[in-house]
Amino acid sequence: MMARPERKNADYFPFYAKDGRTLFILEGKYRCKGTGFFTNVMRFLTLQDNHHFCIADETDQMYFMSKCHCDEELGMDMLNIMVKTEKLDKELWENHKIIACQDLLDSLKDAYRKRTNDIITIDEIRVNAGIKWNSGGRNPVKGGSKPQRKGKETKGKETKGTTGKKSIPKTFPITEQMKSYAQKKGYIACLEYLTEGFLIHYKSEGNKKACWYSAWQRWLRNQMEWYPEKNVPKGEQPLTKIQPKTYAQAQDAERRDRAKWLLEEKDEGKQKADTKRIDHA
Repeated sequence: MMARPERKNADYFPFYAKDGRTLFILEGKYRCKGTGFFTNVMRFLTLQDNHHFCIADETDQMYFMSKCHCDEELGMDMLNIMVKTEKLDKELWENHKIIACQDLLDSLKDAYRKRTNDIITIDEIRVNAGIKWNSGGRNPVKGGSKPQRKGKETKGKETKGTTGKKSIPKTFPITEQMKSYAQKKGYIACLEYLTEGFLIHYKSEGNKKACWYSAWQRWLRNQMEWYPEKNVPKGEQPLTKIQPKTYAQAQDAERRDRAKWLLEEKDEGKQKADTKRIDHA
């Protein structure tokens, strides 16, 4: 019997009747639009796998604003207010344009009570985004694991190229943003299989990266460029292997072969015409 797949979203979130500071400010400045936007943001995050969403990409931003029924300029103003009031995580927003809410994660814990998997934590979202955090979980610490006092500088030389880099996280879920990125790049093969290969490779190598999602995007692009014959829907046979290594080079080779064939055809036609003239002479 197959185990039930892990579920990483929810169907509802608690909405308390008492106004919080963020909602009070949004309603005071934007009236009903503020109420609607706040509610739609929470609804959207509740339905997302792992309850966060990145709008660094322009199309993702357009999609998010459309789902929240708000124009982009007004929506960005209200998101910045939600960051200032600490309703949304400041570091994730300012560094990566990731929308995540600690209060929402806390309110959804009960929905995960009977599940085999736990709800993602805000620290796990930060780690996956490439932000290194100290044991207090509030301030980013770059270039070391120990927090240092304010106003003090770290003594000694830092190892070149390792500042802010982390080992691959234990959990690396395929998010909606990753699915959207793959779709935009034209990747139609099995995303789970590709991601499994990515994890096996980097876990065996022990590499460290500043942002593992960026590394995954690079891995996907490389797989499409180096092995385009494998980019087929799940269950279908791979295409005949394309040589040389990259698809762009293969296209150039195909153009050269066709030009050579046309020249050969032209030479053959010329030879036939010369033979015909000799026969008539």
